[in-house]
Amino acid sequence: MEDTSVIAQMGVPDMKLPILYTLAYPQRLHHDGSSLQRLSLKDLTGGLTFKEVDTDKYPCVDLAYRAGRRGGTAPAILSAANEKAVELFLDRKIKFVDIPKILDAVLSRAESEGVILDNPTEIRHIVEADAWGREAAAAAAAAQH
Repeated sequence: MEDTSVIAQMGVPDMKLPILYTLAYPQRLHHDGSSLQRLSLKDLTGGLTFKEVDTDKYPCVDLAYRAGRRGGTAPAILSAANEKAVELFLDRKIKFVDIPKILDAVLSRAESEGVILDNPTEIRHIVEADAWGREAAAAAAAAQH
């Protein structure tokens, strides 16, 4: 039974802890927090505001939800495709607005071609999904131009 409460993990934006937790998963390594800035809720100007995401304005959020619902290697494929698409944008090879189109094309192709592994059990499965996502993003970008 769910009690409808919400547990939040909040902090000053810093990737040190997520990386530490990822590398040590499922264990949690000790970290004294001395290198991290402490979040002060009382000092937040304007407080906290939570709103539903406008997926028309932020279509990549919907794609991330889609990959998360699909599970397996879909999030790894989408993440790799995103990194490749951002690289192409920074290299001025695609427009910013092309990024969600490319990601949608990659995720759709992965679903239709059965590339997504439902239960990856080895690191090589993630590495292969990453490589496939990058290659598929490059191909999708080339097909658009």
